[in-house]
Amino acid sequence: MRDPSRAMLWLVMIAFACVAFVLSAAADLEDVYPAEMFPTEVRASGVGIAAGISRIGAAISTFLLPICLEKLGIGPVDCGLVICRHGVDRRPAAQPRPAVYKT
Repeated sequence: MRDPSRAMLWLVMIAFACVAFVLSAAADLEDVYPAEMFPTEVRASGVGIAAGISRIGAAISTFLLPICLEKLGIGPVDCGLVICRHGVDRRPAAQPRPAVYKT
């Protein structure tokens, strides 16, 4: 008979490997993709502002998440996170721009 704890260990290792792969891909793309979204004249400023705003959001969410979990519980917080995530993905600014620019 197979040991269930051994199977669970493999499942956790596979899940960890998937998370590590996705996080490393996201870390590589966070410098490349935003640079393509801005015209050449303002590219460095745009990427810097976007990175700064993302760091501010990360800092704020680090402090707010435990407070929200304590006050609201896991269900409403998870629903709110899913709604926020899908809202960010659907905003018009997230759509790719055409490849041809006026010079």
